[in-house]
Amino acid sequence: MRISVVIAAALTVFAFAAAPASAEIVINKSIAGVEPGMSQEEVLDLIGDPNTTITNAAFDTTYTYRKLGIKVIFAPNGDTNDVTHIVVYKKGETTATGVGVGSTYKQMRAGVPGLHCVRAPNRVHRWCSKQTGRIFTNFTVTSTKKIREVTFGYRGD
Repeated sequence: MRISVVIAAALTVFAFAAAPASAEIVINKSIAGVEPGMSQEEVLDLIGDPNTTITNAAFDTTYTYRKLGIKVIFAPNGDTNDVTHIVVYKKGETTATGVGVGSTYKQMRAGVPGLHCVRAPNRVHRWCSKQTGRIFTNFTVTSTKKIREVTFGYRGD
């Protein structure tokens, strides 16, 4: 009996060690541990196989991870096809201060200092961004003042 308890405990430890990374949002650094510039192989090693993979005519590739509620977008850059954007579209994935999809505008402003907000071209949404060099994190806020989506990646030149 004691041996089976030890084996069960060891299996539990290994199960947690092999679990995919959480989709924590680290402003201008990463989402779910995925950072801009990572290769497709590095993303697969980090968070596993996506639920869907779509490659469009421009050769951009999008991996969708439904359980994490993220999309990882790869774009060709010379000889590589590296991460350029990560999109969070599902509730529950948050920053260390608890800001994510479903948070209110007020929570976002309090939890993410230094954001610059502008009206989106559609006049229904507001875009609130924090940029460091070419890297940005953008929160899309709806007319009901709730975060609809978080996008992270490189700004074009």
